[in-house]
Amino acid sequence: MWRLEKGVAEGSTEIPKGEALPLEYNFVGLNAISFDKGCYVGQELIARTHHREVIRKRLLPLKFLDNNGKEVEGKVIPGSDVINTVSNKTLRSVT
Repeated sequence: MWRLEKGVAEGSTEIPKGEALPLEYNFVGLNAISFDKGCYVGQELIARTHHREVIRKRLLPLKFLDNNGKEVEGKVIPGSDVINTVSNKTLRSVT
């Protein structure tokens, strides 16, 4: 439950191999990436992306609420909107 609430992926079963950047899966917050260590494969890309602060997608925990503000239990209906409650902007529809 902790892992899901914090948006932490379950290793290679949830992280596509060869398609994902460690930054997209919150590895910095887990101290799984070193920016002080010497060279490693992909180090330049990871460091550049981290310092530019441009991460186009990221794994985040979501909480789904109904129109009354109560948390939805069970499945979410496809076509439901994902809304940022702070800005009140629609981010995406659930597919």
